[in-house]
Amino acid sequence: MPISIETGELRIVSSIDQAVSWDAPNVPTDDGRQQDLHFLPDGQRAVWLDSQIRCDLGASLEHLCGCSAGIVPYDPVALQRMISGLRAGARYGPAAFALYTNLVFALHQNDHGRAGLLFSQLALLEPQDELCRILPFDDPTFTPHREHILTLMEFGEAGAGTLRSRDAEPLATFLADHHWAMDRMSRDLPELAAEIRAVVAQVILVWVPDSDDQLVFDGGSSPMLWGGLFLNVARRRTPLELLEVLVHESAHLLLYAFSQHEPLVLNDEAERYPSPLRADPRPMEGIFHATWVSARMAHAMEILGRSADLGEALRHQALEAMETDRANFLAGEAVIRAHAKLTSTGRRLIDSATAAMGSPGGCSQ
Repeated sequence: MPISIETGELRIVSSIDQAVSWDAPNVPTDDGRQQDLHFLPDGQRAVWLDSQIRCDLGASLEHLCGCSAGIVPYDPVALQRMISGLRAGARYGPAAFALYTNLVFALHQNDHGRAGLLFSQLALLEPQDELCRILPFDDPTFTPHREHILTLMEFGEAGAGTLRSRDAEPLATFLADHHWAMDRMSRDLPELAAEIRAVVAQVILVWVPDSDDQLVFDGGSSPMLWGGLFLNVARRRTPLELLEVLVHESAHLLLYAFSQHEPLVLNDEAERYPSPLRADPRPMEGIFHATWVSARMAHAMEILGRSADLGEALRHQALEAMETDRANFLAGEAVIRAHAKLTSTGRRLIDSATAAMGSPGGCSQ
């Protein structure tokens, strides 16, 4: 028996050259925070955005359970506990969103057996106690969900690889560098640190060697894996470079949240344009992301470049990075102004970034 789920699914816009757009029921869109698209980091706004996405997931799961009742078996008690937890702010990791997305695909395809299995896996999930967990991708946490995650995350030609638990040295180095980066942001960029803590539930470490196709996986995220920030520890970084990567990837998550109820651009997905951050031409949504993210990176590096206790060498490196990031922003902005079909959300976001990049000092408001 086919299941009708024409409405009720969480709207997800993919970052892997596909768009999956659905409507979530009873989603509040008139809260002032939803309309607050100013450029500067804002920890409270990020907390609100994260809570809304989790509430939306709970509402959509409830809808899917209702559509599936009597057709696909599921544990109503366990799933209602999860739905109630999401509405109360329970911090489920990206696996919950991966299972949900694959559940929607299965229901659309009327694959009731697979949908039942995914319902069962969702019912077994538990929220994490920590605000953010740092885990290698071979951690047992991911074992039941690894393939679901891999279908939704693009790691490039080299594949996902893994960070093997026995690789103690790169893991210990990463943890020390991550601590330095978050501590530095807490001192010099406290609102940015608060944003990252709000939207990043898990930092997931993978080992992806460089490939011969000139496309290198540095890090990534996906709206279909909300709260997950994937970082490639095969890439050697200084602590300052890691800080910039954290700013970069968390900015992508913010853009996913900002575009939850309206896309950033209306350009056809097949259209391709030069990207400021990648050698290969990208869809306009990718150009928008790269451009706005570059502005966020430039802002962070400019603030660090003025930090009195950072040390002269690191301040110099930060200011050099700022100039590169600002140049990337300007290149991307030119493409957007020339070719983008901006929505109201997209226009307000890029206008606020442009104002920030053009202010005295070049990068801050």
